[in-house]
Amino acid sequence: MITGGIGSGKSTVRALLESKGFLTLDADSLAHEALQSPSVMAEVERIWPRAIVGGRVDRGKLAAVVFGDPAELRRLEGLIHPLVREKVRRWVESVPPEADLALEVSVPKAVDRSGWTLVVVYAPESGRRRRLLDRGMDPEDVDARLAAQPSDSEWLDLADLVLVNDDDLGTLEAELCRLLEENEFG
Repeated sequence: MITGGIGSGKSTVRALLESKGFLTLDADSLAHEALQSPSVMAEVERIWPRAIVGGRVDRGKLAAVVFGDPAELRRLEGLIHPLVREKVRRWVESVPPEADLALEVSVPKAVDRSGWTLVVVYAPESGRRRRLLDRGMDPEDVDARLAAQPSDSEWLDLADLVLVNDDDLGTLEAELCRLLEENEFG
């Protein structure tokens, strides 16, 4: 399981693992799908009506509410995480047992961690902030999302293994290869 703070390089690591033959899944994409499911959309409309635009959930408007209020974020996670857990479970059951799997998750508590090695992609907050701003995110949105996430030390405390991303793709890939050689995943 690949995790880490927003902008840490989780998707880059997932792509590197795909290039090495891993079957991968991005739990964020499952969360986005869940957000558009009729049952979740109905609840979002009931709880946060301004987040519905043109009959769909406007993720930006919803983010503006939930990333500024931990209770509201937990409420949203309570709607989405059960659906994500179920989709991950079905995916794991559908792949051949000998396959190497990698699951990218932004929120580790969103899925059942049993049986997974938790690899935290670590990049200092300053580097993550720069990457997010380079992607065109609004500085206030960056601040809100970073504030809603675990601190650097909290991420590191979660880790079974740490993969440092210092913005050098070659070094990141070499470190990933080292982790794969030194550890048994399954």
